[in-house]
Formats: sequence, structure tokens, C-alpha cells
Amino acid sequence: MSTSETSKIPNSLQEHWMPFTSNKDFKENPRLITEAKGVYLKNHHGKTQIDASSGLFCNPLGHGRKEIITAVTQQLERLDYVQPFQQGFPGSFDLARKISKYTPGNLNRIFFTICGSSAVETSIKTAVAYHKAKGEGQRIHIVGRERGYHGMNIGGISVGGMIANRKTFSNILMPNVHHLRHTHLPENKFVKGEPEHP
Repeated sequence: MSTSETSKIPNSLQEHWMPFTSNKDFKENPRLITEAKGVYLKNHHGKTQIDASSGLFCNPLGHGRKEIITAVTQQLERLDYVQPFQQGFPGSFDLARKISKYTPGNLNRIFFTICGSSAVETSIKTAVAYHKAKGEGQRIHIVGRERGYHGMNIGGISVGGMIANRKTFSNILMPNVHHLRHTHLPENKFVKGEPEHP
């Protein structure tokens, strides 16, 4: 490894505990991403790989897009953040209106969250609060799907169907959660395209 590649490795990797990672193994043989451009990532060894998951779906337009960098920079120069309690930022209302044009029927109220896990947690609480406000507080059963992933908060793990996550936290999962069978049928394994059977 060259001196420039070595300089890209932090002095210590021990303090950062990474999710869904064998941390001990990773720290013995780190894979550090140091650059990104378009759909490509470059690691600290200078090797390039394709970002096939779009940064876990956060970068669907690619990395390093000049127009996105410009828009983000302009926004940060004008206003970086405003807490949304009893006040608001005009841009969030504009975005909500734009999104609502693509939603069906009267499904036109937009509640922003910071990530998918928070969105699932908020959806669970919204559904429970809605039924309680309508005098139907007994409607507390939630349906998830086996093998489904709905985030890493307790609500998301409860509704999700990832066995290892549910097993680890089984003593604190939400009650009244039921799971439908998954759709991963053995006869579809390694089949390209649509299967011929129903």
C-alpha cells in the first residue's frame, strides 16, 4: 500500500461501531470508501467498484452531481435547518405540494421524516393515534410480512420479518403484530423474469 493510500486510513477504527457488520473482521481488513463519482466508488486501495445500491438508495442520481452540489450549497448558504415545531421552512411546503400531485385521491398530507426507519415508526404511531382519535382505540393489530425489512427501530423490527433481528430483540418487540407468509417461493429460485405458475 502506498503512503498516500495509508494516509486515507484513520488513526483508529475502534471507536466507530458499524451496523450489519462484523466489526472485528472489518477492522482487521478495512474497506474504506474515499471517493465517489457517478455510479462509482473508490476505496483506500485505489480500486473502483460500482455503487449498485445507490448508497442504500440515498444516491439514485449518482455521486458528485454538480447541479445537486450547487443546489445544496445554495440552500446551506441561505438556511441550513429550522426545527418544524410551530414554524416552518417554505421549501418543505413546496415539496409537500409537489409530492401530493402524484399521490392518489385524497392521500395528500405529507409528513417528512429523516429516514426509512423513522418513517415506519411514524406510520405505526399515526395509524394507532388515528384509530384512537376516532374512538376505535381497540384497533391495535399491525400486519407485517415474513422476511420484510422495515428498519432498525423497535417498531420496524416488530413489523419486519427478519428472523435474526426479531430473535435478538424478542423480549421487547411490540405486541399485536402478525406476519403474512413471504412471497419467496422455492420454485422461483434462480428463475429469470416472471415465473409461469401463479
